[in-house]
Amino acid sequence: MELGTTIIGLGATALCIVPFVLMYRSTRKKEHDLINGLKVIASSYNREVSVHDCGIDFAVGMSSANDFVFFYKKRSEQTVEQCVPLNAIRKCRVDSTQRSVKTKNGHDTVTDKLALTFIPKDNSIAACQFDFYNSEDHSQLNGELQLIKKWETQINALLGDRKS
Repeated sequence: MELGTTIIGLGATALCIVPFVLMYRSTRKKEHDLINGLKVIASSYNREVSVHDCGIDFAVGMSSANDFVFFYKKRSEQTVEQCVPLNAIRKCRVDSTQRSVKTKNGHDTVTDKLALTFIPKDNSIAACQFDFYNSEDHSQLNGELQLIKKWETQINALLGDRKS
């Protein structure tokens, strides 16, 4: 009788744990694929990625020489590969598109888009954007705001050091 109870308990425990293990492995595989995408972009510029971060469907990284920023985004059918040479950039900023939504308790602000925008030194060249978040792709923010602010600060610190 106790052997049967033990087997049922172990089986129930396994059924509870298996979904979490599968989710963890899936997340790690997706993150690994995103980082590999960054490495492919970097290798095409004869660089290596030394610092990187991953979001839900994107990865952003910097070369070991701190001279390039790479961005790789993969959606179901579409991939976006971007590279920005920092020697051609004047500054970096966060561009946020927001709207006000009426709720029971008043108004709330909803973020529709977050992009890291690179302003070039040459005004004749268009600014480049890395789209961290778009409400059409994902229903809610999942750490993108903190991540984009971290990269804005890090890149602007590097650009400030080069001016001095």
